[in-house]
Amino acid sequence: MEHTENPIEFLQNILDDLKPGGNLYLECPHLSDFQVLSKDHDRFKVQHNWYFGFNSFIRIAETAGFEIVLLEKDWTIRERNNLVAILKRPA
Repeated sequence: MEHTENPIEFLQNILDDLKPGGNLYLECPHLSDFQVLSKDHDRFKVQHNWYFGFNSFIRIAETAGFEIVLLEKDWTIRERNNLVAILKRPA
């Protein structure tokens, strides 16, 4: 999702492909990495167009038409902060 031009449109396209009640698992960068990683870290290079906090992720997911089943922050094995989400297409 962090690589797309339009994360809402990206999620809407996935929503269209899911059957009613279907789930989507996502992981994406959490913006708190700006507080813990050096400014020249590769996490902030051009390949990432977006970073999400809880509020922005919720707004985007709900605007795209998903229900949020799970949303939490995880510290990965590569020492990055990620948002972990399970989204559901309403039945």
